[in-house]
Amino acid sequence: MAEAARVLRPEGRIAFSIWKGKGSDGAFGWLFDAVGRLGDPSVTLPFGPDAHMLANRSSAEPMVTNAGFAEVQLFDVPSELYVQQPEDLFDAFDQGAVRAASL
Repeated sequence: MAEAARVLRPEGRIAFSIWKGKGSDGAFGWLFDAVGRLGDPSVTLPFGPDAHMLANRSSAEPMVTNAGFAEVQLFDVPSELYVQQPEDLFDAFDQGAVRAASL
C-alpha cells in the first residue's frame, strides 16, 4: 500500500477490490464450506498475506490511511456470477484465482 501511495501522482486516485471470503454468503462461503468439509487439511496455501484481511473495514481503513492515502472511501459492491451448472462455480474459482485453485 505504501509503495502504491508513493508512486501515485499528486491528486491521483487508486481503486482496489477485495472479495469477501470466509464467513460470507454466496459463492465464497460455499467454496470455503466445501473445502472445510471435504478438503485435505494437510494441504496449505502458498505463503502470502491473509487474502481476507482487507475485507474487514476496521482493518482496511487504517491500513490504507497509514500508507499515506487521504480521502479514503470504502464501498461494499455486490457482485454476481452466473453459472449454468453448480459444478461450474468450482471451475470458475479453479481457473480464476491462483490461491483458490491451490485449495
